Amino acid sequence: SYTFEIDGENISTFVRDTLDQIERITNKIRKNSNITDIVNIGIGGSELGPRTACRALENFSDGPCVHFLSNIDG
Repeated sequence: SYTFEIDGENISTFVRDTLDQIERITNKIRKNSNITDIVNIGIGGSELGPRTACRALENFSDGPCVHFLSNIDG
């Protein structure tokens, strides 16, 4: 099994549990046909990472449409 440590502390279980939780949430969203769109609101360019990841994976997408806002200010 893979071990990941930060400052000498093994956080592999935390990471694995978090990834499992993400998978459960995303599966629920995909199965809920009432959710057709998701809006990611970034602050100061923080939408760039999620936007890039979604764009790279768009050929594999089977869920709702994802939209990005780089800022909530007018």
